[in-house]
Amino acid sequence: MLLGVCAYSALLLADFKFGGKWFAAWFACTAYAAFDEFHQSFTPGRSMKLTDVMIDSSGAVCGIIVTAVLYAAVGYWSYRRKNGGT
Repeated sequence: MLLGVCAYSALLLADFKFGGKWFAAWFACTAYAAFDEFHQSFTPGRSMKLTDVMIDSSGAVCGIIVTAVLYAAVGYWSYRRKNGGT
């Protein structure tokens, strides 16, 4: 979840030009999870599992959603404050 928050926040703050910032953040987090599972398979007693990638990916989605909601709320409150509450 924290990786999703960080990835999406970085894309928002960097003014990433690609339209689907949430998709880019989710894709990066899912790719990281898949690579982590792959490299984990080289450790004795550990194995690659697709379910672990799906769990990590869903955690990233939750983090991205939380960040998007907070970003929208801050933007709304900032707009309201600048325009005198109207």
